Amino acid sequence: MSQRIDELMAKMTLDEKIGQLNLQRPEGIQATGTFINEGTEEMIRKGLIGGISGGTPDAIPYLQKMAVEQTRLGIPLIFYWNVIHGYRLTFPLPLAMACTWDIDLYEETTRIAAMEAAAIGFHWAAAPVGDIARNPKWGRIAETLGADPHLASELTAAAVRGFQNGDVSDPTALVACIKHMAGYGASEDGLDYDEVNIHPQLMLDVYMKPFMRAIQKAPADQKALCVMLAFNAVAGRPITCDHEMVELLLRRKLGFTGFTVSDYNSVPEIVRHGIGDIELATERSIKAGLDMELAGQAYHNNLKKLVADGRIDPKLIDQACRRILSIKEKLGLFDNPYRGMDTKYKQAVADNMPQYRAKAREAAAKSCILLKNEKDALPLKKGETIALIGPLADDRINLLGTWSIAGRADETVTVLEGLKSAMGPDTKIICRKGANITDDPEEARRANVHGQTVFIDHDTQKMLKDARKAAMKADKIVLVIGEAREMSGESSSKTDIRFPKSQRRLYRAMKKLSAETGKPLILVGLSGRPNDIVKELEGSDAYVMSLFGGNEAGNGIADILSGTVNPSGRLPFALQRSAAQNTTHINKRPSGRQLPDGVPWAKFHLSWLDELMTPLRHFGYGLNYSKVEYGPVHCNKENLSGEDDKLLVSLSVENRSKRGCIENVQLYMYDPECSDLSRTWELKHHKLVALAAGEKKTVTFTITQKDLEYISARTLSDYEEKWEGGKFVIGVGKNFGELALKTVQWDKPDSQLAFRIINKPSGGSALAL
Repeated sequence: MSQRIDELMAKMTLDEKIGQLNLQRPEGIQATGTFINEGTEEMIRKGLIGGISGGTPDAIPYLQKMAVEQTRLGIPLIFYWNVIHGYRLTFPLPLAMACTWDIDLYEETTRIAAMEAAAIGFHWAAAPVGDIARNPKWGRIAETLGADPHLASELTAAAVRGFQNGDVSDPTALVACIKHMAGYGASEDGLDYDEVNIHPQLMLDVYMKPFMRAIQKAPADQKALCVMLAFNAVAGRPITCDHEMVELLLRRKLGFTGFTVSDYNSVPEIVRHGIGDIELATERSIKAGLDMELAGQAYHNNLKKLVADGRIDPKLIDQACRRILSIKEKLGLFDNPYRGMDTKYKQAVADNMPQYRAKAREAAAKSCILLKNEKDALPLKKGETIALIGPLADDRINLLGTWSIAGRADETVTVLEGLKSAMGPDTKIICRKGANITDDPEEARRANVHGQTVFIDHDTQKMLKDARKAAMKADKIVLVIGEAREMSGESSSKTDIRFPKSQRRLYRAMKKLSAETGKPLILVGLSGRPNDIVKELEGSDAYVMSLFGGNEAGNGIADILSGTVNPSGRLPFALQRSAAQNTTHINKRPSGRQLPDGVPWAKFHLSWLDELMTPLRHFGYGLNYSKVEYGPVHCNKENLSGEDDKLLVSLSVENRSKRGCIENVQLYMYDPECSDLSRTWELKHHKLVALAAGEKKTVTFTITQKDLEYISARTLSDYEEKWEGGKFVIGVGKNFGELALKTVQWDKPDSQLAFRIINKPSGGSALAL
């Protein structure tokens, strides 16, 4: 710690130190919990608040001036905002960004978001979300980076780089806060805030991977400076006050040197977990290593008494206070409490907004996944007459998606506007609503909790009739259906993840008309989660999945439909056949009663009675408008041994079409003979390969000993990363369901076994193993 902080701490009273641990929501800012903060300004003047969660461009300098000029010590506030997928310029949802598999692009978009938020006066982003999410019933899957620990880890680290820019003293940078540690995405049955029951091995090998990547395994100038603790309990222990998770694992084992913050009101909510009263909840939280409390004021109300009663050592408060003051010093707030608010930073953002919007459009297009394309349905051709049908076809506000607090609907491009621009004046587009997003008033009321985004027109028969008339006049039908923005997100768990009944009725009508007339039916599914789209995918000629794409969603979707952009999005999760089928992720550990290869169902085997075990679409799946062929997989040598050796895995990819594309080549590994546990399939590498029309390239992956490692855990804080010599299976291909396989032997120095390669037929399925 610096001399400045030492001197400041020596002057501070206990009340002022506790005040630094208090992160408060000012009046007038929308709360995300039941507790509402009051008396913010008076508390600031008394030095009882360390940070503010939220704020407007006018309020931030006003409150900062109050802290700096009207308090005894003049300690500046730190301002915090949920920059989940942008500030005012709204990018695709994090889950949509995961669909791009583009690590550099995600870093670029978070960098832009940081610059815009910093120019308002914010210093700290409540992002990225490092939760692994595998259950689409969980609404907050929209905020995550998918189901795979490797892909999510690389994207999480990219976001930290984008926010922090290598040095948070840069006035255009923000402190990154990875959330929510840990296991929040594994809540029971996908119900938000519910408890989590997973063993330490699974926690560390899957759910903690993004946190470990951005803290322990990142270079010094790229480590995340803040971690938010999750609402949930794991194995009966609330994370907010879990000493093993925070102090032993995060700080001692992972070497985290930043500060921790609670989620909204989560310290008082510990009482509801049944561990004791509010004083005990406060005591356990500060002892566990929670530095700053968001909204709940348990620290404000109880810490001083706990010190007086001898229940906590005041050194714990000093320690937490120093961490927060240290972050403020790293930000440069003591020298310039109004950093980033200068007109020049706002002007720079304004001047660069056209190129920022172009980047948002690129992201929106690259996040779209083409799941199906038959009968030459896509791309659309200029000069055709297009019936653009659906309640989301000309919608603005829902395209922003959840957690777009500062996003502006009037700055959003609709699908209709994007398509008109992309197709030009020679293409006639007839747009009709066809149905409400939902006809259910109660469902609409719940979706409108943060402002009205769902409107109900009671003349549903007329809407459907108008849609039929439009479709009859068209060459092709483009049906745009899906969710409202708050049908996913926080506190938006659902047992039924199909599209609302009103839109399923519209789909059936368009499907029938398509079958009767032969007009191609193209579906665009807009939502914040992987939906149950089995029937819609089966009944359409083409299907584009577009998880909410933000302000440029309409242009991005139109770029895909028109063929201006060749689709490159890939699934960052396995697309399930139903809400109940949430065990299709690639990391699922094998069973002793695994189904035989190619057998859809067998009694006394691992299988559903009424559903297939395989997903609707495999992890990593996605089509484009080109024909790309993969050559055989080659390895560079036959003998490898020890941790310093390397294996080069290469193959050719050839674009046998007249259209350039981006091909996502994926490499997976599996360890079938691990003595410690049954290893699972894991994504290890991927490359986005740009191929011009007719171009052929060789793609090479370098496999090192690090790719062979796994975590062997006894408890959360007692584990090691190690590898064993033996057999490893490598799969390379377009997605997890289309892999060419190699089985290899990689020995440790004390092993006498030779390295050998056994060729497997190209195109084999990883599931066959």
